[in-house]
Amino acid sequence: MLARLDNWWQQRTRSEQRTILVMLLLALPLLYWALFWDPLAASRARLRAQTAAQQETVLWLQQIQPATATTQQAGQRGLPADKSLLRLVDETLRARGMAASIERIEPGQTDSEVRIWLRDVSFDQMIDWLTMMVQDHALSSRQLNVNQSSQQASGLINARIDLAAE
Repeated sequence: MLARLDNWWQQRTRSEQRTILVMLLLALPLLYWALFWDPLAASRARLRAQTAAQQETVLWLQQIQPATATTQQAGQRGLPADKSLLRLVDETLRARGMAASIERIEPGQTDSEVRIWLRDVSFDQMIDWLTMMVQDHALSSRQLNVNQSSQQASGLINARIDLAAE
């Protein structure tokens, strides 16, 4: 390969050789710019733009942090300090007029879980109670099984609810 290139070079005239060398000297910086410098400069500009955007985000987060901390403290919900989850569930069901529908209430696998069985309870009343428990006491429903009640009254259901403190 080198022998062929050397043979080709020797066949060129002196002026052709000079022209080729000048062209190569002009092409090398252009090639360097196209293959290395321009891609690196574009990448650097892109990284600077990303950094600026991230710095703006950090500043924004720092500005809203006091407001979110205040909101979190104001909105902290949960179980009252003097009540267990079982007691809270029992009291709230009775306060909502569902005492007659309580079939059974038992603790779950941990202190922060409870299972409730309700029989012949109004669906709307049960949903209102469940919504209140979620919103006011930061409880979540792990499982909810609802079946139509055997009584002929419409809107009555039997339900099994697993609640857990978040």
